[in-house]
This record gives sequence, C-alpha cells and structure tokens, in this order.
Amino acid sequence: MVSLRSSPLKLACSMLATVAGLGCATVPRPNEIDVARAQTHFPGATLASLEAGRRAFVDSCSGCHALPKPEKKSADQWPKVLDEMAGEAKLSTSQKNLIAQFLVTMSENSAALRNRDH
Repeated sequence: MVSLRSSPLKLACSMLATVAGLGCATVPRPNEIDVARAQTHFPGATLASLEAGRRAFVDSCSGCHALPKPEKKSADQWPKVLDEMAGEAKLSTSQKNLIAQFLVTMSENSAALRNRDH
C-alpha cells in the first residue's frame, strides 16, 4: 500500500524523469561520421566516448538550465564555456573532456551541414 506522503514524491520524481528525457531527445546523437570528424581533434574518440559525452552533458547540465544546442557555439567557443561551467557543475576532468569532445564534434557537424547546403 502506498502512503499519501510518498505519492507527491513519486509524482515529482516521475515528472523530473520525463522532463529530463524530453531534454535528452533534442540533443543530437553522434554517429560514425561524427567519430571520424572527432578524431581530427580527439584522436582517441570513439562512438562510445561521444555517447558518454552526450550523456554527461545531459546529466550534468540539464539540472540547472535548458541545454543549449551544440551548434549555438563554435568549436572554439565550447572549451571556454566548459572552463567557466565546470566548477559550477562540479565536473571531473574526465567528464569535462568527454563533454568537450561531444560538443566540439557536434558543433562542427552542424557547421559542415550548413556549409554543404550553401
């Protein structure tokens, strides 16, 4: 039997999980083409490391603000943003590097697509 006291907490947790899931859906997923592009800046990049960077980005950043789209900043701007935010988000060096790898790569993906279309 569920007590009335636990119901609001369960509802809040359920709503938070739903919102986090929605935010995650708008963040692009890397693919093999992204891996090849990532390796020009990050030689050890893999699909798994890009996915880990995506997950760290969503998990670490969505708790405090709406997630920016990777293409909103250039590949040169993202490391500076991460330097500023890493302390606030209490990111480890590993998390920061994975997020940088993901954001820089996906930012360049968007730039490549824009250039292709023009």
